[in-house]
Amino acid sequence: MINSEDIQLNDLPEEFRAVAERIGLKAALDLVDGFAGCQLYVPKPETLARKFVHRRMYDDFQAGGNFKQVAVKYGLSESRTRQIIKAERRRRLPNRETQGELF
Repeated sequence: MINSEDIQLNDLPEEFRAVAERIGLKAALDLVDGFAGCQLYVPKPETLARKFVHRRMYDDFQAGGNFKQVAVKYGLSESRTRQIIKAERRRRLPNRETQGELF
């Protein structure tokens, strides 16, 4: 790892300097140490929260809500709400075998 005592913010390339100013020089150098040369995707906050929101939607539905209520609460269409709840149900239920061979 690069010693943060040897590097100053002005030593960093301009585009990376903004990262170091935001998260701190030590954290930025840790990032370099772990991911140097890699392209790094930084997701939007709503992407990070998506699975959490889907779990809450399913819990709201299971607690006695209906598709329309859940859709309104989360600002989604009823159709998209059904898709999310169906996928979350599949994720939570134990893996069930599909229909076996008939012959």
